Amino acid sequence: MDGLEGIIARIEEDALHESEDIINKAKKAAEDRLKDAEVELRRIVDCAYDEAEKQRLWQIEAATTKGEGQAKRIVLAQKQALIGDTIKKVKSDISNMNEKDYFEFLALLLKKYDIDEGYVIYMSADDIKRMTSEFKSELNKRKIKLLSNGQAAGSGFVLSKNLTEVNCTVEALFEEKKEKLWDELNKLYFKDGGGA
Repeated sequence: MDGLEGIIARIEEDALHESEDIINKAKKAAEDRLKDAEVELRRIVDCAYDEAEKQRLWQIEAATTKGEGQAKRIVLAQKQALIGDTIKKVKSDISNMNEKDYFEFLALLLKKYDIDEGYVIYMSADDIKRMTSEFKSELNKRKIKLLSNGQAAGSGFVLSKNLTEVNCTVEALFEEKKEKLWDELNKLYFKDGGGA
């Protein structure tokens, strides 16, 4: 019996090490995918800036008779439109990811905000239907209660604990970034705060 129990214990230990190895590789792959997505987003934004800069030069040349302030407003509006279009495309790409990649992205958000026991996660009924078993396991591991609610309409989720709410819907995440980019553009074009 001792020999058989020893063999079983060794098999269990080997299986545990192998599963930890698989989990670590999966985490690394998810982190790499997120880094790649961030690089791609930066590339897209840089391309949008480059295109906007070309259009800005053309617009300034055409608008010199109407004044520098008007030209700045035109360029600003074009850059804002390009940023808006780029963000729409990236949001669409995220929403249309396959289930595995989409829920790995959501798991990285949980990790980023260090969400654990006591939180309630609200997700759309559509996201709950297509949820991967790995993401369900992640919620169970972190002891997060899952609810379907209109708060998280669309892609992503809303977290709630006591009076704290963290909106991780794709719409909210990109809206925050869009506002920051627009603020930076306003500062760039209207340094004196006058707008003209």
